[in-house]
Amino acid sequence: MKRIFLIDDDADDRFIFRTALEMLDPKTEYVEAKDGQEALDLISNADFTPPDLIFVDLNMPRVNGLEFVIRIRQSPKYKEIPTYMYTTSASPNERVNAITAGANGYIIKHIRYNDLAKELSDLISATEAST
Repeated sequence: MKRIFLIDDDADDRFIFRTALEMLDPKTEYVEAKDGQEALDLISNADFTPPDLIFVDLNMPRVNGLEFVIRIRQSPKYKEIPTYMYTTSASPNERVNAITAGANGYIIKHIRYNDLAKELSDLISATEAST
């Protein structure tokens, strides 16, 4: 069973993401945080089980997605966890900045559950194949 961690300040986007994951596999363990600071607080807790995949929104209050990625890449515990920027921005510059910061990929948010579920399925399958 995969453990997926989504960090996003938009409740609707969290709902769409969670619903798409449930379409793929209802047994997937889903964890969420409302912004980068809440996520950092969660992962700093010794009882928090590290996820298999992390998806983080780019534009959030307090700690944005780029800063979150930079900070977790400094931690041996989180350095190798596949982490994807999950954003509405299609800016090529922001994509380059995300990858430079340490993100493994850059996903533009989907409006349709099926489109997101397909992309998530591909990413989950790719991470399973590499482990």
